[in-house]
Amino acid sequence: DLLENSWVLSYLTEERGFTLETIRKFKLGFKDGAITIPHFKDGLCLNITYRPIKPTVDQPKYFREAGYPSILFNLDNARKFQGTVILTEGQFDAIGYDQMGFPNVIAVTGGADTFLDEWIDNLEGFDQIYLSYDMDEPGRKGVEKAAVKLGRYRCLNVLLPLKDANDCLRAGFTNVEITEILSKAKLFGSKIIKGA
Repeated sequence: DLLENSWVLSYLTEERGFTLETIRKFKLGFKDGAITIPHFKDGLCLNITYRPIKPTVDQPKYFREAGYPSILFNLDNARKFQGTVILTEGQFDAIGYDQMGFPNVIAVTGGADTFLDEWIDNLEGFDQIYLSYDMDEPGRKGVEKAAVKLGRYRCLNVLLPLKDANDCLRAGFTNVEITEILSKAKLFGSKIIKGA
């Protein structure tokens, strides 16, 4: 339905900055006024996130199929790039990073404040984890929470010049510019060990 709906395509390409190639790669769809974002693990679609284009007052910004597991978004693709991974707060941010040339990206599901214990094992194979959450108060708190659960020694704090990675994509940031931003990410380090 999405590819035949010019209004939805316009939202994704013009407002979100996604190309048709990206839309197809992530198998984005459209149902009942919402973008559908499938979540795969080991090649199987285990859940779908819905992102209403125009959410009502009583409607959440994102919601998922009830009764199905909450899994990390884009985990299958990111596992191909062992060693380093970028962890984002939202699926559109992960998609934005991928389109800017960083396929080793995963998104949490459930918002900045959610980091489930069962996700820790999924990230054991990564030596460095770049935490790139939204540049707002919930995002900063979420980054701290994720760093504690994943191990502060291997987490780096990414400070974006805009609110999130999708905003950077829409603003036209290049792969080189994002690489420079990632190179400036700082290790969280220990809260109980202080330098001389």
